[in-house]
Amino acid sequence: MRILLNFKCEHCGEELELLQHRDEPAPHCSHGHGAMQKVFATPAFTFKNGKGTSGGHTWRIATPKK
Repeated sequence: MRILLNFKCEHCGEELELLQHRDEPAPHCSHGHGAMQKVFATPAFTFKNGKGTSGGHTWRIATPKK
């Protein structure tokens, strides 16, 4: 399965976003600085009202058995 990964060169700061398998080697910097490093990407979505839930309400997924 291919996933979207972000890479950054530690030397020049070049950033790259690639769709690849996890076990594929990291791409090389286009300026010749060698292999780039994987970086953590923030999610590309926001929660409704910015609170993580709809309207700030909490939701129960399951109720305890009686």
